[in-house]
Amino acid sequence: MHLRNQLADVRFSVARSETGVADFAEVVSPYDKLAFIIKERLQRAPGRLIRSSASDLFNLNIYSDSHHKLIRDSEIDVLHLFWICNYLSFRVLRQLNKTIVWRFSDLWPLTDGYHYDIDLVQSGDWIQYRRSLPYARKKFLDWKMSCIPDDIVVIAPSRWMYDLVLSSRRFDQNKVFHIPTGIDTNFFKPLDRVAIREALGFKPNDKVILLGAVGGDTDPRKRISQIRAIIQQLKKYSPDFRFIGFGRVSVRDEDIEWMGRVESDGFLRILFNAADLYLHGALTDNFPQVVLEAQSCGLPVFCFRSTGAGEAVVDGATGLLIEIDESDASIVEKLIELFTSSSVLEGMRNNSVDRSLRNYSMDHYIGKLIGIYKQASGNA
Repeated sequence: MHLRNQLADVRFSVARSETGVADFAEVVSPYDKLAFIIKERLQRAPGRLIRSSASDLFNLNIYSDSHHKLIRDSEIDVLHLFWICNYLSFRVLRQLNKTIVWRFSDLWPLTDGYHYDIDLVQSGDWIQYRRSLPYARKKFLDWKMSCIPDDIVVIAPSRWMYDLVLSSRRFDQNKVFHIPTGIDTNFFKPLDRVAIREALGFKPNDKVILLGAVGGDTDPRKRISQIRAIIQQLKKYSPDFRFIGFGRVSVRDEDIEWMGRVESDGFLRILFNAADLYLHGALTDNFPQVVLEAQSCGLPVFCFRSTGAGEAVVDGATGLLIEIDESDASIVEKLIELFTSSSVLEGMRNNSVDRSLRNYSMDHYIGKLIGIYKQASGNA
């Protein structure tokens, strides 16, 4: 939406529109939608042959619906892709005949189907990762990479993602850009914390820790089981600790007050302003927007140092970073120490807001995107 204030014509296309702002989403016929659903189910069989782990998010994304034809026949100059699974197949990218800028939301564009392939995460080198794949997975990945246009421009939100993309040697170095995600700092901002906490029923001495799991507690990357163990130890230390969670969960427990799926950014902003700390439990993440939004509201973040999530937090200044193999006892000790000093938390709140305004404002982000669009389309 912010781009529409900066460019002459911006069109927005999604697979399913829930907000009414998309230009192409509502013109696909019921027949096309049904055909796409059937194709999606047909691809599950070959997916099971390639897939080696049932727990990690996986998507072959072989088929597209009719949106790609609408995009192909439009008069747009630059096509900016984000998450394309269940919307645009990699098979049709060359058919679009458009200048393509693709923001890699996760590792899916670099893998045979996994959104966060643990083997690629651990190796940190795409060439080594490809060599380690079984024959069928390797062949599918080679086919997938061959379908990606040679002149595509890649945007990597994190330095971690940027390095992985370059390790593939598939993309020219001058066509890969590291551009951190932008957020609406005019919306995600500090509010009256005292009033919000009172309205939500928090006591003055409550130590409120917020945690989220968009994929629910079934996502192994979120480490919800470890978080639950840490919560139990903190509750034993002090009954003043309160834990608020948002997202989908399969197991309810008394220690966490689950809010369910948050549909409103406004309510999410309220949660950010009510909490004292946001605990981001993902082991692997690109450059999580929720972490940036939390800090923009003045909420310090506690997360793992690994992959891109750790880049969004300055250890000791806007939050705390923990090692991926750090013990529960060590994590609990750090949290207790943090909450013993209100001045430290207050300093982190101020630093978080200042850093967000300097580095992640939407104006700063949009300015970089427009520069990429001009360069990609030859209008620089």
